[in-house]
Amino acid sequence: LDGKLVSLSDLRGQVVLVNFWATWCAPCRVEMPEIVRAYERHKSRGFTVLAVNVEEDAPDAAGFAQQYRLPFPVLLDKEGRLSRAWRQYFYRPQWHGRGGAPWPADGRND
Repeated sequence: LDGKLVSLSDLRGQVVLVNFWATWCAPCRVEMPEIVRAYERHKSRGFTVLAVNVEEDAPDAAGFAQQYRLPFPVLLDKEGRLSRAWRQYFYRPQWHGRGGAPWPADGRND
């Protein structure tokens, strides 16, 4: 979000979790607090997280990062090039008249 480019080679020797997410993704909202806890627990031992927002604008990503108090770098993949290169595909939910989301509002897909 700060406009800096990040290279995995700069993080050589660290354990790096690259997490692709979107603000509209319910499972992403469920997993992010756990990722924050893991980061806080293990950052002193060389663990870091790169949170890659997929195909959204900076203000939307910044709002999510603030809401979830993300303490690690939030990167923007505005055109989806990085996520496609890593073969990470997001599909926006389609309701198809079912009267709700394909998973509960809390993001679980039991």
